[in-house]
Amino acid sequence: MADKARLLKVKAYLKRRQPVFLRQGAHKHKRVKKAWRSPKGLHSKMRDSRRGYKVKLQQGYHTPLEVRGMDRNGLYPTVVSVVKQLEGLDPKVHSVIVAGGLGARKRILILEAAAAKKFTLLNSAPGAAESLKAKFASRAAASKAREASKAAKQKSLEEKAESAAKDSDKKKPEAESGDKSGDKSDETKKVEERTTDIHEHKPHDHKEHEHKHESTKKDEDAKRAE
Repeated sequence: MADKARLLKVKAYLKRRQPVFLRQGAHKHKRVKKAWRSPKGLHSKMRDSRRGYKVKLQQGYHTPLEVRGMDRNGLYPTVVSVVKQLEGLDPKVHSVIVAGGLGARKRILILEAAAAKKFTLLNSAPGAAESLKAKFASRAAASKAREASKAAKQKSLEEKAESAAKDSDKKKPEAESGDKSGDKSDETKKVEERTTDIHEHKPHDHKEHEHKHESTKKDEDAKRAE
């Protein structure tokens, strides 16, 4: 156990001194990814380990074999995405990394199961499950409040529409009755005007017309005699 602790310290020291191993040309071209690939070019200066070029991954940068692949706690980290994966792991040998693409519900289940079995969690705090539950509850409450406000707005709009429809229904018969009374009054006015015209019109007097005709004839005869 003491030897393991000493080797972990050596590993941490070597990791601090270890350079970053980049693929050849990754610092020049955006299309080249940074993940390490050994240079294979025929004229590659990096393959020949020339001075002034990027460092190539070699055996001298290895960490001690007994603690290789372990984390700082001396455990082997394993990525967990399902609760069943915890059944085949030992909390004294393995540490847990919760997968990144999980939702809140599955993450809560994994965190609770890992805490119950006393696993070491590398990418989450000890009270992460409770904080996620609180966030989940607050989101649910906020969504319920939004739905309630939407329902209240919809109800108020429906009530306004119903009241407007009732008012329009009440105004329609009044307007129709007013139009009918107005039409009747116009008709009666027209009939009255016609009757007054008939009453005021005088009948044609034939005798008076004949008398005027005879007088005009006599005047014409007298003029001719002169």
